[in-house]
Amino acid sequence: MAFAFSRKTMAGAVVLVTTVSMAIAGCANSDPESASSPSKSSASAAQSSLQPSKSSVAKPTVSSGASIPAGMPSGAVPSGTYGVGAAVTKPNCPEPPSNYSPFQAPGTVVKDIDGLEPGTNHGTAADKYAYPASVVNQWLQKPSTQPKNKKIVFVTFDDGPTTKFTGEQLDNLEKAGARATFFMIAPQIRDVNKNMLTRSLKMGNALAIHSYSHDYKYLYHGSAADKAKHISCDWDWAIAQNRAVLGSDYFSSAFRHPGGHMSWSNLSQSDAALAKRGVSWIDWNAMSGDADVQRPTTVPGYLEMVKKSIKESDNPNVVVILNHDTFGKQMTAEAMPSILSWLKSQGYEFGVIS
Repeated sequence: MAFAFSRKTMAGAVVLVTTVSMAIAGCANSDPESASSPSKSSASAAQSSLQPSKSSVAKPTVSSGASIPAGMPSGAVPSGTYGVGAAVTKPNCPEPPSNYSPFQAPGTVVKDIDGLEPGTNHGTAADKYAYPASVVNQWLQKPSTQPKNKKIVFVTFDDGPTTKFTGEQLDNLEKAGARATFFMIAPQIRDVNKNMLTRSLKMGNALAIHSYSHDYKYLYHGSAADKAKHISCDWDWAIAQNRAVLGSDYFSSAFRHPGGHMSWSNLSQSDAALAKRGVSWIDWNAMSGDADVQRPTTVPGYLEMVKKSIKESDNPNVVVILNHDTFGKQMTAEAMPSILSWLKSQGYEFGVIS
């Protein structure tokens, strides 16, 4: 599995990109440390009747406290829009590949988990610092649009949830008075206790989507139209699976592509299909390096990687940091207290992506 590391300019923002021959950084099932972890591809999920309206795009949640550029969407997703609040049923497209057992769609409205604010991916504790994915995406692509008078960091974790590592990161966040956005592989939420998910929501974290299948071949092979069909179908199954556990009122406007959007080509049709669902993709402009083949080997090394990647992105006022909370990421958990402490010392406020 050969990895080549390079930098890619994303509309003016320097972003660290991992190009791979057989896998891409940010993928737990291709990560050398994760060789014994469960595969992230098989049949399992269910979905609320996700029939996007043709006339309007759902408005991702944004709190009154968030600083949003003029003209950007705000307000909670209306009940009944894009399946919010509806019975959880299977989507109309074939189930994406997955190594998880097939999900039995309840076919009923699922009660919201304790701590979930209806129409969002977070709880009320996050209202003052939850930013729509569309806004964060714009800030990453066009750094000139970032806030001038404050520094915001979005700490993100991919490939969970897992009982051990997600739990350890929640402890780290709680002790630091920080918050994060967890980009979850949807079927995995069946494997963790709901109490941990409730705890995460009540702490002020956000629970976003990192796909249903996490299967590169399914998601990215073929024409632009093929990719759009598969990525949008994957999202439909992921939101269905999340609603089956978190409640029918769950909605996230944030989607992180396995491997990162920046690593793939011909995704414009896919982007449009997600936009019709009120969804924007989220990449990163900093990282701890915990998915790199030549990752740091010490806790101080993880912090140094964060500092280095922020510097290489020209020290932006908005930082999105890539981390993982899955199998083999013990050192990420051990390094997070020092990372969070340093971010606070640099004057960053912690936001979450809704």
